Amino acid sequence: MKKLRWVWDNFEEILLVLIIAVITLASGLQVVCRYLFNSSLTWSEELSRYLFVWTGFLTLSLSIKAHSIISIDAFVLWMPKRIRAGLNVLVYIFCAAVFAVLSVNAYHMVTSSTGQVSPAMGLPLAIVYIGPLLGLVLSIIRSFGRVARECKVVIGKEAE
Repeated sequence: MKKLRWVWDNFEEILLVLIIAVITLASGLQVVCRYLFNSSLTWSEELSRYLFVWTGFLTLSLSIKAHSIISIDAFVLWMPKRIRAGLNVLVYIFCAAVFAVLSVNAYHMVTSSTGQVSPAMGLPLAIVYIGPLLGLVLSIIRSFGRVARECKVVIGKEAE
């Protein structure tokens, strides 16, 4: 149970490290093949591009988990802790709603791309499009996790 908790707490970081390692290896292999063997790979640029999109959506979820979404908080920081937490609850609920709308669209992209393959690798595009869907669903889950934490501050059960 402890290991599962650790994996859940570090899920985005684990995926991002793996993805960035694959991007680095594929790009490095492309450079080696191009300059040492005068022959370029047809798939490395495409793979790197698709994985880069995955990193963007997974980073969104990671930033919510780390409570580091972009905000202008100069005015909010002057407010009492409970009011500030209440505003954060509203912000994260709004974020979750936006992510829910976007995830519906991402789901439609995944389901409508069945049978389509990428040009260089022949990879099913549904696999490519599942990255944004995964990132958005994780963002919804992480947003509600932040809402739960902020609600504890609002009711005075936990000081953050």
